[in-house]
Amino acid sequence: LVQKEKNAEAKKAANVQQAQNVFQPVTGEAKDIEVSNEKLNVKFASKGGQIDAVQLKDYTSYDKNDKNKPLFLAKDGSNSFNLSFKAKNGVEINTKDLVFLPVVQKNSANTIVTMTAQSQGGQIQYIYTLGNSYGIDLEVKSQGLSNITSDNKVGLNWVMDGFSTERGTDQVT
Repeated sequence: LVQKEKNAEAKKAANVQQAQNVFQPVTGEAKDIEVSNEKLNVKFASKGGQIDAVQLKDYTSYDKNDKNKPLFLAKDGSNSFNLSFKAKNGVEINTKDLVFLPVVQKNSANTIVTMTAQSQGGQIQYIYTLGNSYGIDLEVKSQGLSNITSDNKVGLNWVMDGFSTERGTDQVT
């Protein structure tokens, strides 16, 4: 059983490596970035091109020992966003394993974070837009994926674990 688990882990690591070989940063530096508006602080991870942390600025979490503890909606891996598809060589590509390069643009009303994973034949972009509200818009764009995959199926997996951040009737001490 232990050997089976080791073989499965080795196969998964090899698949991730093959996927990363298809999508490698062509130019630029992969790094996590943070942006904010009047309501939110948001951290984006270069691995997976996804939101890593969201903090509400005007609120604090319930903590009887620390009344100023920040209120996070997502942090420390509680949010996971993934698109998956098969490359022409049969390797499964999972965007959560890819390195995305960030570009931040600001205009008078919005902050736009574009996370791009590039390959020699195409690219995937996640375009996040923060206005002056609590919302974060996400647009997914691809270009040239027909050079990488012959399949027209894409799997979407988004998981978000919620935190218990407020005191309820069952938590009264």
